[in-house]
Amino acid sequence: MPPVIDTGLTVGEILLEMAGRYSIAEEVTAGGPLSLPASNAENIRMLLSALNRGYSRFLNRREWSFLSRPLQILMDPNGIGPLNVDGDPARYRLPEWACIMPEGGGGWKYVDTLSAYGEVMPMPYEDVYSLLQSAGTSSTGTPMYAGIGPYTAGGGHARSVGGNGLGMSDTDWELVLYPSPTAAYLIRATFNMRSHKLVSVNQRHIAGSQNDEAITAEGIWALYESDVMNPERDGAKEARDEAVGLAIARDVKKTLGMKGQITDPATGGMAMPRLNSSGLFVNGVEMVLE
Repeated sequence: MPPVIDTGLTVGEILLEMAGRYSIAEEVTAGGPLSLPASNAENIRMLLSALNRGYSRFLNRREWSFLSRPLQILMDPNGIGPLNVDGDPARYRLPEWACIMPEGGGGWKYVDTLSAYGEVMPMPYEDVYSLLQSAGTSSTGTPMYAGIGPYTAGGGHARSVGGNGLGMSDTDWELVLYPSPTAAYLIRATFNMRSHKLVSVNQRHIAGSQNDEAITAEGIWALYESDVMNPERDGAKEARDEAVGLAIARDVKKTLGMKGQITDPATGGMAMPRLNSSGLFVNGVEMVLE
């Protein structure tokens, strides 16, 4: 299996929290625990749409320390490595956050001494896949081209629709290489995950468990923001502002490699940023959260 983000809430757990807060969760049995409103496809669509709006806003609020993530792939010329797809030495399973082209133009760098090339050049997924299909087993060597795309197990290469019962798609991703490798080459790329999208109830967000509250609050606010007559709307916005403000403060400290609280000498050592009922302030300047 490929590397996974194994901390933080799943999409299903966040959606259930949102459904409960918005009073559209359902009881499996009378008086029993609440569940997602599986009987109402429109409510599921609304919840997932709101979560992705909030999630996208959260990812784009700053250059979060978790957004840039390196990934290494060790090729197996026999097609029996832990990441190989369908026993094919040219195809490798990718974690769901690596569904976009890598940073810096999309190339994968060779990090071993086996290859005479410096990198594998990016090419549209369908083009690389077509090259492999037309060449069959006759074209092997040092991979020169790489593409990233969705696939289904069993030889297919199209988006799969999972059986989660909620109409959401479970998408798997693969790296396809041409020509098929003849040695255990090691390649590396760095991904910027700002455009990461949530599509499956079993999927986890990429920000780690420390940002569970902020992402959930972003999704809840996205539900309420257009519901101007709802008495819970103001509370949802205040909860979002506070949770996101604390997440930003944590990430700033992490980025700067600092310990303890961030302070401003001009304020006599008051911790920054600070929150009040009207919003998030940094050094006395209000940060507007859209």
